[in-house]
Amino acid sequence: MGLIERLEEKIDAVLDRLEALEMAEAMAVSVSPADAVRWLTPEQAAEHLAVGVRTLEHWRTKGGGPPFARQGRTVRYEVKRLDEWMNARGSK
Repeated sequence: MGLIERLEEKIDAVLDRLEALEMAEAMAVSVSPADAVRWLTPEQAAEHLAVGVRTLEHWRTKGGGPPFARQGRTVRYEVKRLDEWMNARGSK
């Protein structure tokens, strides 16, 4: 891998982190910890649902999966919505 490719990867990583920080800042609300919205990365959401990360990615592109939020390339899942989605699927 050449220098340019390595630099592009590093720039992409920095941009991804910046987007994640901006999303976290936008979602930050001064509420009690019990009322706070808890967001998960796709990796954390996959673990929470006991499915693969690729399965979540497939659901995002094809539909049928749990609701998610996207800001730029950053994807996050709200724990409450994941639980609601799982419960709805379990009752069918």
